Amino acid sequence: MSRLTPSALYYLGADHLRHKLVLVDEHVGTADAEHPIRVLQSSGRLSLATVVKGRTERFNVFGPIAMLSGSTATTIKRREPVALP
Repeated sequence: MSRLTPSALYYLGADHLRHKLVLVDEHVGTADAEHPIRVLQSSGRLSLATVVKGRTERFNVFGPIAMLSGSTATTIKRREPVALP
């Protein structure tokens, strides 16, 4: 995929990402979704409660996942490594 939005991961279905490689073409395409990606990598689970048609619905997504992205940039700012349980 080219870009990943912050809420996209929550709506894929509980087991859609379990033991999958998530591939985003360019590193900048993951910038908006960095927090849910890191949570899914570190804890192996995402949980979201939101209002749908006037009722509170809960969405759960289970990992673990592996994340891979590339870049054409000549320099990339290094991030903190994700600590795995």
